[in-house]
Amino acid sequence: MPIIKSLSALLLSLMLPLCQPAQAKTLCRTPDPATVEYLQRLTDSVAGFRLDNGLRVFLLPDPHRSTVTTRLVFRVGARDEAPFEYGYAHLFEHLMFKGSREVPGEGHFRLIEQVGGETNAITTFDQTDYWNRLPAGQLDLALRLEAARWQGLQLSAEKIRNQLAAVREERALRLDNQPYAKVLVDLFLKLAAGTPYGHNPLGTDAALDGATAERLQNFFERHYRPDNGLLIITGKFTPATARTLVARQFGALRAVAEPAPEATAIYRLDSTEARLPDPLAPFPLYGMAWTSGGQSARDYRAVEITGDLLFGNASSRFQAQLRKLDKPAFLTQSFTFGAHYLGITAIGFVPRGRTSFREFRELVGNTIREAQVGGITRAEVCRAIRSRQTRYLQELATSTGVARLLGNQVLLGHAPDFLQPWQAWAAQTPASVEKVIGSHFRQPTVAVEVAPNRGLRFVKKLLELMPENMANRLEDAVL
Repeated sequence: MPIIKSLSALLLSLMLPLCQPAQAKTLCRTPDPATVEYLQRLTDSVAGFRLDNGLRVFLLPDPHRSTVTTRLVFRVGARDEAPFEYGYAHLFEHLMFKGSREVPGEGHFRLIEQVGGETNAITTFDQTDYWNRLPAGQLDLALRLEAARWQGLQLSAEKIRNQLAAVREERALRLDNQPYAKVLVDLFLKLAAGTPYGHNPLGTDAALDGATAERLQNFFERHYRPDNGLLIITGKFTPATARTLVARQFGALRAVAEPAPEATAIYRLDSTEARLPDPLAPFPLYGMAWTSGGQSARDYRAVEITGDLLFGNASSRFQAQLRKLDKPAFLTQSFTFGAHYLGITAIGFVPRGRTSFREFRELVGNTIREAQVGGITRAEVCRAIRSRQTRYLQELATSTGVARLLGNQVLLGHAPDFLQPWQAWAAQTPASVEKVIGSHFRQPTVAVEVAPNRGLRFVKKLLELMPENMANRLEDAVL
């Protein structure tokens, strides 16, 4: 299902140069006190409680909003699946929208849309989230619909068959028929083999073919349990009313005697160098990646800042190398991905014709070596910090963003604290970035070249051998 992320007028006034709170020693300029005050007030506004059956509930009212958002989070994702269950967590993301005893068929979508709301869900390696955003005053409807499908999900053979077909179609659209996607995902899964992150959340044919109502019901009962769930309500609502509605809709859920297991290990990927043919690729793609400990690691915020500083934005070290050496690219993309117990920082590079894979690796290597030898400056650390903090405020500008960030914190075992990520980024220094480079970025975990079909590979090699001006003119003419 489609998933993903408007900036409110309230936060526009807060996005001044950012950094650490004034009471601590700061690397960058002291932030606007209103920003810190806002984040602290947001944290102080969270009220949490637990129902007798174990369901944790967090309320964050905001009378200035015109909507109310619910987010029901379950600590179940691809990493919780046995081999014969690969894809089940994501399959339930589909099944939960396809009718219950009280709300049959497409009723969940229809009733939300009738009042002008929106609804969706997302499955990751670590969790499954269901969210609804409706006009203020419709909280009762959102909670009634969530309770109806949780307590009255119906798993008919026809419904399972239809949603298995939908999952396969989604996999074909998002993965199998996308340039670069399948070969890179397959490579990641191969390197993560032996860890809970070593299979595709979209599932395998063997596991999906074996999905029966009995197996799915067993999976549902193991994971969709009150003590494995988390309900978040944000936006415009009255806390007392919300407590009454939550108790009414979810209080009858049966408690489970045994607590749900939680993973605690930190995983790392195996190392490899590979050349992967991809007949769907229109151009070569060069990539390198470095592994880290994921969101549960103590240095995760430092890894994010380091990845941004080295590769992640227009002012990064790598982009400076490209400009200095006049090495244009069709596309340069970098990201830091953090599952709960596994992290990756990666850079992808679609080159112009004269740049070879060897030259790309040298560019990346020089970027890291210069940072190690010459050190990191305060100014570039501050730029990376400000970029992260600005994006953080942008997500907090929406009630769905607030609910997502709050849910992630709680699932990782932290108390609600919207100031903590801000402070963690602000605490980074040249020394902390250099430490991360030394511990995580000295050698790449992955160096990969995705090669297009043979004809395009021949043209690419020909361009590399031509004089630069001739190669550029020819490439521009063809494009």
